[in-house]
Amino acid sequence: MFLNIFNLAVETVGPKTKTLASMIIPASFAIGVAIAGLVAMSIRDWRTYQIVLGAPFLALVIFYFFLPESPRWLIATGRYKEAQQVIERASKMNKVP
Repeated sequence: MFLNIFNLAVETVGPKTKTLASMIIPASFAIGVAIAGLVAMSIRDWRTYQIVLGAPFLALVIFYFFLPESPRWLIATGRYKEAQQVIERASKMNKVP
């Protein structure tokens, strides 16, 4: 799932923001580890800690159903029409013909 989101972020943004998009995703994992450590210092019960850290992942599960597949993966699996739709939607968002 991580690679799918990473590829989507890099493939569907414009050339000016491609570097930024490829840097933000790995940086978010480092920030997440730092936040987990800070939360662990304030919550001593391991069950409560697991609930607090697990709750945001519910949002990731919900995003999984709304994010489109990578155009490169769609083309590799022979789903050309879907890949074209994803690319057209990305070009509209980036205001590129």
